[in-house]
Amino acid sequence: MCEPITKNFSVEDQASNADEEIFLDANDDIESQKTERNNFSEIARINPETNVIQVKNCSGDDFIDLTTFPTEHTPKRIINDTFIVDEPYELVPQSRTELPKPLPPYRFSVWSYIKEFVGKDLTKITLPACLNEPLSALQRPAEAFSYPEPFKQMIQPNIDPVTRLEYVAAHYAITNSSQCYRLYKPFNPLLGETYELRNDEKGFVFVAEQVSHHPPIMAMLFQLPNFRGYGVIQVSIKFWGNSADAVVEGGWTFEFFDSNEKIESVITYPFPTTTGRNIIFGDLWIEKHGTIPIINHTTGHKLYMTYKKKSWFNNRDLHAVEGVVVDKNGKELRYLYGHWTSEIWSCSPETYKRILANPRLRKGHDSKLLVKANPRPPNSEYCFNLPLNSLALNDFREGMYLPRTDVRYRPDIRCLENGDLDGASAEKHRLEEKQRAARKLREAKGEKWTPLWFEMKYNPYNNSDEWTFNYKYFEQNFDRCPDIF
Repeated sequence: MCEPITKNFSVEDQASNADEEIFLDANDDIESQKTERNNFSEIARINPETNVIQVKNCSGDDFIDLTTFPTEHTPKRIINDTFIVDEPYELVPQSRTELPKPLPPYRFSVWSYIKEFVGKDLTKITLPACLNEPLSALQRPAEAFSYPEPFKQMIQPNIDPVTRLEYVAAHYAITNSSQCYRLYKPFNPLLGETYELRNDEKGFVFVAEQVSHHPPIMAMLFQLPNFRGYGVIQVSIKFWGNSADAVVEGGWTFEFFDSNEKIESVITYPFPTTTGRNIIFGDLWIEKHGTIPIINHTTGHKLYMTYKKKSWFNNRDLHAVEGVVVDKNGKELRYLYGHWTSEIWSCSPETYKRILANPRLRKGHDSKLLVKANPRPPNSEYCFNLPLNSLALNDFREGMYLPRTDVRYRPDIRCLENGDLDGASAEKHRLEEKQRAARKLREAKGEKWTPLWFEMKYNPYNNSDEWTFNYKYFEQNFDRCPDIF
């Protein structure tokens, strides 16, 4: 069995080899570790009674158990030989950690439901509620906010453009990590359906609206101080028998502002293709593939992020990513590597060449960990394998004033998260019939659907017309919202 062990090199090698981490066999020599461990004895130690790692407290006058600190994802610093733990940066506080009624995994035959739809677009087909998780597709983008630290880094004013690109790419990649374990699909949003998530203390707000039903298109706004993001997602799902491809058109446009509220830089990126394997036979698994360009339109820097396909011969490239940052002249500046299911690193081109030459080498002297996947919550198999923050996306938070089109009022999703599968199926069918009747009525009157909160405008960065937030939502004039539920 192999374990990652930090291997020290001689002084002569430190310029190129210091702090490199190699996967060594358990029987490899680890005597070189002892000197480095002894150097940390003044700020950290092993409690001889409990065998627990201890570090100095903030005042530096005593040792306390490392287990009393927050999770491994909390930023940690050492200042003047004192171990400091920063307050965790949260965009939205976690209001609950499980569904109202956890549901044991149930068995069903996927093939019996979808065998007649081979080669067709599943987004245009009515599927039973037993294939769904208790979320709307409008809420899937909100799962990105369970990784706030990269946002904290990327929105810093006057940040280096290369570093900003690194965090944008790493953040999007890691937000997909929970998809590996999920066997169910989100509910298709109804036309006019909305979703809001906000935290006024942080100046954070996310608003999404289903602006088109055929084709299904959702439009989104995401704001923080010094930052605004707007995006469009149009998904088509092709079913091929034992696999399905989710082709996602659209993308995000991120605007970063300086302290004078002027645009400092603009970054855009599209989405890779997602393929589900072994849908009918075998163990279901997900892979993403394709190369996406992440472009800083202000400085000309680009990051080409490649999501690799699994090799026919081994699992080395399973869920692997590889990215390269170049300047406006095409010069390579940094490389990104890792797996979108676990962690994303960056390093210099020289270090990355060393990593490619030595498969056992995990990081080099200038490697930087950008982001690490969150662990799965306890009892996740009884909560549709949802990530932790998704368990609270349907929760009503104190002080909310929402339109009646918000996902939280959708009865089929509410039934499913309350463990009522039969009720969810009945409500899903009722809502779909109501939507069809409303469409026929509009057609009979010669009317067209007009979204309330997004308007079609020209996006100069993508050179195309896109659905753009009109800010009327914040007026909270919700009386004119349609009755879609």
